[in-house]
Amino acid sequence: MRHNHLIRGVYTVNVIDETGKQLGILNIREAIRVATEKGLDLVEVSPNSTPPTCKIMNFGQFKYEQNKNKVKQRVEVTKETGITVNTSEHDLGIKVKHVQDWLDEGHKVLVKLRFHGREIMFTKLGHDQMDRIIALLRPNSFTIENKPGLNGKLLSMLIKPTKSTQQSTAPVTKPTSN
Repeated sequence: MRHNHLIRGVYTVNVIDETGKQLGILNIREAIRVATEKGLDLVEVSPNSTPPTCKIMNFGQFKYEQNKNKVKQRVEVTKETGITVNTSEHDLGIKVKHVQDWLDEGHKVLVKLRFHGREIMFTKLGHDQMDRIIALLRPNSFTIENKPGLNGKLLSMLIKPTKSTQQSTAPVTKPTSN
């Protein structure tokens, strides 16, 4: 976002003051002078309009508010793991350990089971494998968002952590004594 002397290539701008009142179309130098007299910045808010629209505001405070709002946004991450009908018990145990760790960290987990060749005829084995995963996970640490469903040769389910699991993994700070 361009502001003050970084606004280039235009001679006139449509100016709005800090209260939202239209000041009209001014020469760029005049608009910057008006803004600096008020101790504020001239910020280009609509560069594609003719003439560009600029607003008089505190640019530093504006950027701070934008960054503060970005911090409040939480990005939800979905982890994935894949298995087959023939995945051994030991390998399945390791996959379940990874899934449990991800759930403890607060991530959703997509478990995919791919059928190869003629294995698609034995979808019951795939459902049994998914049930084994559910049985091996720690009880009360997850909820199944999407039950195991078949889509082509892919059987998948989405698991999400429970609220209590997400809160219990937060770092605990102990009060310091002086």
